[in-house]
Amino acid sequence: MTDLLSELRTRLTHATSAHPLPEAEQRAAASAMLPFYEAYRHLAGKKVLVMFSGGLDTSFTAHFLKHVIGADVHCFNARLG
Repeated sequence: MTDLLSELRTRLTHATSAHPLPEAEQRAAASAMLPFYEAYRHLAGKKVLVMFSGGLDTSFTAHFLKHVIGADVHCFNARLG
């Protein structure tokens, strides 16, 4: 688990390099994201389609999959009404 947390922190540092997080916030973010990282890291290097609503949840998900997981993210947005 420690190796996986260290790997996630390295990826977060790279993904947030334009706006670095303070050390304490980075540790907290990595701990909170660890279950998601474990669940989705098998998508690294694979094409992923995100049905994009434009809200905060899918905005974060697309960024997380692309910059932290390393997936090739494609988003689909449809105006339904």
